[in-house]
Amino acid sequence: MFLAYNERAYPANKSVLENLLEARQEVASTLGFKTWADLATADLMMASAKNMLKFLDEVDDASRDRAKHEFDLLQEFARGTIPALCL
Repeated sequence: MFLAYNERAYPANKSVLENLLEARQEVASTLGFKTWADLATADLMMASAKNMLKFLDEVDDASRDRAKHEFDLLQEFARGTIPALCL
């Protein structure tokens, strides 16, 4: 059900998405931006896609250990609750 739900518009809308991405790139280029992400972040605190990616990498680095710990706890709980569903 998960896969069916997440693929409900594929492949029928693949061309629509590709056209949207092409149009966004055309708008960004016309306005002097390298990418749509640069255009979309230009008036935000991030100021550029490069800064946004740097920030997301910093968040990932800062949260990875804690997230792994919480995931391990959740897995342990799930195994104890429903052992047949967990590998």
